Amino acid sequence: MNHSANHPLAQRRRRAEAALRCAPLPRCGCRRDTETDRHRCSGQMTQKEAEAVVEAAEHLRALGLQPLFPAGVLRDAWRLCPEHRGTIETLIGATK
Repeated sequence: MNHSANHPLAQRRRRAEAALRCAPLPRCGCRRDTETDRHRCSGQMTQKEAEAVVEAAEHLRALGLQPLFPAGVLRDAWRLCPEHRGTIETLIGATK
């Protein structure tokens, strides 16, 4: 197995080692992501994550399953995706 410097596994290992060398972030104590330099556990949902919640829910429904998400996740998705509020409100009603 060739582990040259540009091999994806070697890159991942170097990134993980660099994250361990970084000082913990003060708010939560997690390690910073050296590639994006942001919290991984910030608790703030991004637009892409909100859209993924809606897509996951639609996929689960297509399989005949009832998607259940934590209320905070649905609240953030509702705020970030006004075009999907009807779907999200249905999910909120299913969690009550």
